[in-house]
Amino acid sequence: MKRLASTLKALLWTIVLAAVVLAADRLLLGPSRSVGWVVVGSVRALERSMEPVLLPSYLPEALSWPPARVFRRDGRRPGWWMEIEPRRTPGPVLWLGIGSPVPDAMRAAARCLPASTPSGCAPPWHQLSRSFDGRTAWVISTLAPTELERVLDGLKRR
Repeated sequence: MKRLASTLKALLWTIVLAAVVLAADRLLLGPSRSVGWVVVGSVRALERSMEPVLLPSYLPEALSWPPARVFRRDGRRPGWWMEIEPRRTPGPVLWLGIGSPVPDAMRAAARCLPASTPSGCAPPWHQLSRSFDGRTAWVISTLAPTELERVLDGLKRR
């Protein structure tokens, strides 16, 4: 019985010590960062948490700003994606971002990325990309390719 009591006491002290070490770690280093895609509240929140962020200086009238959803991913493969929705439903959708693999929310558009489908997008999707500071920025949408080109040409670093 004494042996069981001393074992339980040692186990309790081990749990307490682990909790203290974890609390000290979080206090000193801050909250741990997620390695997956995280929804952030706004473009401004994205700009505060990572650099660089590219924003469109041109969007077709059919699309609404600000983005409906903004995602970011930290870690070894950082990235960000924005979902820009139509002003009226049904209407075109546009995804703008950097980083692969992409968030689950953009599953239909993700088939446009070369790693997913080397032959390109299935209708009605189109994609264009351009390198910015050694990273590939993607514009994936159901818009006409000429409109995508205008969006891509108007991307500005902020």
